[in-house]
Amino acid sequence: MTRILSAAPLCTPHAPVLDFLDAAAASSFSHVGIRLKEPQPSSALHKIMQTPETRRSLVRRVKDLGLKVLEVEAFWINEDFDIDVFKTCMEVAEQLTPHVFLVVGNDTDGGRLLDNFCRVVELGNSAGMRTGIEFIPYTAVKTLHEAQALIDASGTDAGHVVDTLHLSRSGGSPGDIKCVPEGDVCMFHICDAPARSPETDAEKRTEARSNRLAPGTGELPLREIIDMAPADTPLEVECPMRVFEDLPPREILARLRKAVIDCMEGPRWAAGVKHD
Repeated sequence: MTRILSAAPLCTPHAPVLDFLDAAAASSFSHVGIRLKEPQPSSALHKIMQTPETRRSLVRRVKDLGLKVLEVEAFWINEDFDIDVFKTCMEVAEQLTPHVFLVVGNDTDGGRLLDNFCRVVELGNSAGMRTGIEFIPYTAVKTLHEAQALIDASGTDAGHVVDTLHLSRSGGSPGDIKCVPEGDVCMFHICDAPARSPETDAEKRTEARSNRLAPGTGELPLREIIDMAPADTPLEVECPMRVFEDLPPREILARLRKAVIDCMEGPRWAAGVKHD
């Protein structure tokens, strides 16, 4: 059995998308995540989506490098949600054939969030993707239990994207993953961090966006978290670090890939990660 190991675009937040893809391939990642949309406002597309030519260049580069796409992001369901903006990304997403359509719930109106979540899941299914909702402690859907409640209420086939940092900072523990039905953790975002959480939402956001730690260099129970899901559940390293800001993207991704593999060595991981 092999386990997919992917690189998230947030690992190299200042690198152009095509440079990130080149670095991922050069660092022996088989899979990547690709940002097609900015989280906020809902109308904001990523720069790579701005023109037909930039869209074609993205698809072409992924194929030329032989990369596979684990997830497309960052599809936040905000109060100003506009499904037509999401639809704009679907043609490109279908060409990239990702496994996961990464969605975040960020509307405090629960009824409206549920309705729009159902619409988004249907949209993802129509493009051949499974929707994975990522709970984030500084958004409307803050915890794994809240994300599961939204999925249950929707009656859809959506699953979860479990970020090891967000699980910790939302007050969660590895055992919380037991509330998720078998096979419904679509993927993990993996990084490390100190055990002590920042106090405010603003501080948590800053940590998540720019000050994580490489796997194995902090105090999060990474092995325990990941071992709660099936052994073939994909991993995507998502680890923006201030100390890496001046490094070339290829070196950043090579260091993070090695950190994940070193951190996860052991009998449970004897099959290794996917290298193709």
